[in-house]
Amino acid sequence: VFSGSRLAKIADELADRTGMGEILAGALFVGASTSLPGAITSVSTAFQDHPSLAIGNALGGLTAQTAFIAVADLFYRRANLEHAAASVTGLAQAVLLLTMLSMPLIAATEPDITVWGVHPASAAIVISYIFGLRLLSKIKTEPMWRAVRTSDTEEEVSAVDENDPRSDESLWRWFVVHAGITAIAGFVVGEASIALVAMTGVEESAFGTVFTAVANSLPELVTAIAAVRIGAVNLAVGDVIGGNAFEVLFLCLADVAY
Repeated sequence: VFSGSRLAKIADELADRTGMGEILAGALFVGASTSLPGAITSVSTAFQDHPSLAIGNALGGLTAQTAFIAVADLFYRRANLEHAAASVTGLAQAVLLLTMLSMPLIAATEPDITVWGVHPASAAIVISYIFGLRLLSKIKTEPMWRAVRTSDTEEEVSAVDENDPRSDESLWRWFVVHAGITAIAGFVVGEASIALVAMTGVEESAFGTVFTAVANSLPELVTAIAAVRIGAVNLAVGDVIGGNAFEVLFLCLADVAY
């Protein structure tokens, strides 16, 4: 939770310095780093022969993180958060997430087809994500859709603090440190979940969906709230949607680990 709040401020500064934009920075860096706890929990529990806990954690994380947009919206008093963060990259990112999420859901209802123990859908998800990232980088300069601008729509403005003594290298180092802390926390949560399931007798998928997923999604919550409080609404939405995309992406690694 602590590292998640720090990641928002560091990523906002890096988005301005690199010219990447808040949506892409939120999807790639913040979304990835705050999703590390859930991702590592899914991979480690799948590797230890607890597939239901791994899947419950991943899908429960998707649900919790999406609900956290509503929580972050409560902290943005000016207007509706999704409207304020409307952008062509945000829309494309959401469509990419829906496309990726449909693949494991379809695969779960189809015959059990594996290649070296891995479902072809896992490879399709990775390919779709790489293609989606290329589309996101291109669509910013060549949009096929534009958001209607209103008085409540927040424009992304690069606001590099010229007086900030920290170098780009220093910001990246701190970003990696805080992302590492969230990753270690994810492994600990996974191990604790396995032990608690054994002690309580609760079904793995139910425990993963409710308890493990919410615990691992807390970095997204505090990051989104922190981003909203500093006015980086696009970063907040990009964090949640990007985090969800990484949750689906790491299902592939969990499939390989199982």
